[in-house]
Amino acid sequence: MRLNMRHLHLVFTALLLSVASATTPTPPVAAPSAVAVTQRVGQHDGYTRLVLDLPITSPTYRVEPTSNGLRIVFDTLLSEAPAVTSREVKSARLSSEGSGSVWTIETFLPLNGAFQVSLIAGTGTSPEGARLVVDLGPGVLNATASTPATACVTSRTGVLTLSAPAAKNLTGELGLYVAVIDPVTAQPLRAIVRNADAQFPLASSYKGPLLWAVLREVDAGRLKLSDRLVTDDANRSLGAFPKGANDVATLLRLMISRSDNTATDLLHRRIGLEKPQLLADELGLCRTRLLLPTKTWWTAQAGLSKEFPRENLKNAAARFASAPREEQLKLARSLDATAKTLQANTVESALDRYFASKVYSPDIDRDTQNASTPFEFATLLAHEHLKSGLSLGAQEFLRDTLKLGCCEKRAFGPFSYFGGKGGSGWRILTMTGYLELPSGEHIVYAFMNHGSAKTVNTLSDIPAAFEWINTAIGQLVPQAAAKRSGAVQARRP
Repeated sequence: MRLNMRHLHLVFTALLLSVASATTPTPPVAAPSAVAVTQRVGQHDGYTRLVLDLPITSPTYRVEPTSNGLRIVFDTLLSEAPAVTSREVKSARLSSEGSGSVWTIETFLPLNGAFQVSLIAGTGTSPEGARLVVDLGPGVLNATASTPATACVTSRTGVLTLSAPAAKNLTGELGLYVAVIDPVTAQPLRAIVRNADAQFPLASSYKGPLLWAVLREVDAGRLKLSDRLVTDDANRSLGAFPKGANDVATLLRLMISRSDNTATDLLHRRIGLEKPQLLADELGLCRTRLLLPTKTWWTAQAGLSKEFPRENLKNAAARFASAPREEQLKLARSLDATAKTLQANTVESALDRYFASKVYSPDIDRDTQNASTPFEFATLLAHEHLKSGLSLGAQEFLRDTLKLGCCEKRAFGPFSYFGGKGGSGWRILTMTGYLELPSGEHIVYAFMNHGSAKTVNTLSDIPAAFEWINTAIGQLVPQAAAKRSGAVQARRP
């Protein structure tokens, strides 16, 4: 049966408000080859190159930026530990663990995206091997740089942190970060977490920070809420769309209340692809990527551009996700130019074929879509609501608009303020938001689900997602949970 994108619920509508055990990851499988990993480190003008010769042709791996470097984690165990498990050069230290399946690269300054990881098959220690090349720089060679980069923030800050309760009726990879935050500093006071530092695709939840980025442009005088933007074939995205010319204020409300993809793309392109990303970079959120309008990331997933060819889509997506920020932005602009040449129904049909094909991979979702971690996205939301730097009028507009987002009727209550946004797609569900309780607590939450057993109808998991979120809030604020329980009991006949 043809999988039409309309059935994927990619567009959140007002109907969301009435929408009435996690699997254990498969352990890595040892590589059959007995050839050990070898490593080389070279110091070049302006950058450092690390080379790993691997015993298998197509290893799958993920790159995890840290506060002072990188971790490269292979999904396949490499059969022998490297002969050398640690090596240090002028600007970096390379070490390994787990029989070579985890490599840690430490640098003297935060990388802040100044790195590139690429895989070259058919080279290395044997014809069946591959070569992983890691380039670090610029900016990591000179420890006395006059303008040090913003350090990457980390969830391991000494805050009282509890493990999340068991998730019920949810499948796939799950992430959760729920925290009580200081209303003055926007820093977490205590938190409940699961996979807080794992990266997930954001789907439409990225539209919340885009609202903030647009209002910063309004405050700067580069845009007015009354400015009118026109929908045409180039910028029309998937799903229902606003026809003709609409002012910025209307488009912002449609973006949040209905998760309108065309409104989103009009606004994102109007302010510049890099503007939402600046919000994350200024906060040191090194694993958050907010570069692509909706039609643009779907163009990438569908393999409709030269940068993301269908026959090599997974590797192309991985290269984009791990590229330095400047290179990511260059690729994003080229990809967006391609997306604007395509009709929305062309992209939709190609996506239908992609999701039903063997090419599909959850890794491609994460590496092409805008992405973040539960901790980093919750940090971004905390600052958006409490330390946005917006004028009073713009901040009031932001709060009033986010009230329209998903899913007020599901959220932990009673509350004195709610602002939220959700996202969904093929095997993806995200629920993010901010609450103010009558007792004075300020709560931020980020729920992320990727690789769900649900393919089309991930929206049916919204009740289970909020049960998990609300249970966590109740553990963080037990007095509010007790009042909430008493109110429910009082309403029962």
